[in-house]
Amino acid sequence: MKKFKVILLFTTLVISGFATQAQTRKKMTVQTTTAPMMTSSYAPMASNEVVALLGLTAGALNVGVDYIKLDSGIDWGGYFFMQSSKDKSSTAIVSQVTALGALLRLTLLDNNKFKVSMSPGFGMAMIKDGSIADGKKSDETTFGPSLKMNFSYKVNPKFNLGLEMTEFFNMLNDNVNAYVGPKQYFSFVGNFLF
Repeated sequence: MKKFKVILLFTTLVISGFATQAQTRKKMTVQTTTAPMMTSSYAPMASNEVVALLGLTAGALNVGVDYIKLDSGIDWGGYFFMQSSKDKSSTAIVSQVTALGALLRLTLLDNNKFKVSMSPGFGMAMIKDGSIADGKKSDETTFGPSLKMNFSYKVNPKFNLGLEMTEFFNMLNDNVNAYVGPKQYFSFVGNFLF
């Protein structure tokens, strides 16, 4: 009987302790608010970029456009480039080049005023009226890597002005001297962010 009284007393104390705790416990409410997003005037919330190219290399006009999908550090997209031919009667022969392909853009520097990036890629270049080593003319299609180096000044949050160097490499065509002309193309660029 003594054991029964001890168990009953212990059970009563435990139950009364839980009941006391349940009554003293208060309901706590946490209220959160979201602060408005703070953005720098030179860090726009853009997800796309179009780069327009216009240049004059070895006396021939070149134009192009790059489309870049902005994506946390490593951006990706595609390019189109066209170099016009130069007059065949002049001493320097420049072939017409049309190139298109895909690229990855790696940002090397990005601050309030300047942006420097490098874009390795891979694509196809179609060369018309190329002059090969034995003096015969041909049309060639080459496949290989490409490289773009872009240096731009931030005019406003949605527009940059700068310079771009573009280079195409022949990797899969047996004719190494597929065309006569510059290996590097320099262009003025306008970067439009949206």
